[in-house]
Amino acid sequence: MRKLFLLLLAVCSVSLSAKNYIFERHTSLEGLSQNLVLDVFQDSEGYVWLGTFDGLNRYDGYEYKIFKPSDAEGSILGSQIIWIEEAPDGSIWCATLNGGVARYDKQSGKFTNFLNTEENPDFFTSNDTRFVHPDKDGNIWVGTLSGLNVMQPDGKGNFTVQKLLHQDDQPNGLYNNYINFIGSDSKGRVWITTQYSVSFWVPKEGEFSREFRHVLTSTENQNYREIQEVNNQYLLSYSRGIYVMHLNEQDYSVTSLVPLEQHVSFYFDVDLEGNLWSAGYNGLFLFEPQLDENQPYRMINHFTVRE
Repeated sequence: MRKLFLLLLAVCSVSLSAKNYIFERHTSLEGLSQNLVLDVFQDSEGYVWLGTFDGLNRYDGYEYKIFKPSDAEGSILGSQIIWIEEAPDGSIWCATLNGGVARYDKQSGKFTNFLNTEENPDFFTSNDTRFVHPDKDGNIWVGTLSGLNVMQPDGKGNFTVQKLLHQDDQPNGLYNNYINFIGSDSKGRVWITTQYSVSFWVPKEGEFSREFRHVLTSTENQNYREIQEVNNQYLLSYSRGIYVMHLNEQDYSVTSLVPLEQHVSFYFDVDLEGNLWSAGYNGLFLFEPQLDENQPYRMINHFTVRE
């Protein structure tokens, strides 16, 4: 479950409602390997994983354990950790900016690294990975700025990689190579956003599919980002803010895009109470769900940093 713990790095808060929130500040003084936090993820055991520009951190509520590249066997190779997710088997997967993707096995405490090497220079479309997403079938989706990679398990502990690239003569193929987000919904559909499109992958029986259903497309750079399914509807963020997207399941057309009342940032999360949290350049926004389809969320708090 992804959390907006990035805002724990804030000093304190200003609340617009009667409910008070307390934020703790975590920096290198509290044990972080580096103060530039790129991603935060809480796994099924409650550990909080933080990717920084200089190492992977695991926080147990009391102290940090830091993982960095080293000469030791089973160490992580990439130091710039940009995205973290947990697979159904409990393993932790990390996308790095300089070392492909890494899988952390909780039992052994060791990493397995997957990347282009001199022996295998074409394993991925690029070692500069931006997203990693394990799906329900055991596939590992890896997004880069130069295409999409799908790691398929062979049943022997290894993977074969399918590369998906945009091609002008394939209108149902990958719409754009610049991958902005990868995620799954409750139906198991894998969603891909790019600068110009919002799509989901269409699997085929007995063969690997290269087909996508394009739900939203644009000839202009809309910078489509995160998409999450919440209560049978989708929350979509892109350059104009966060929108509630209603999808017609018959023909997969978008029946409506309802904006939140205020422009916020690209990435967000929904807590256990259904409230939406979004971190923006001018603070942290908290929205609560409404029954009104014309205003599905109402902003109830705005937190800003102050010394």
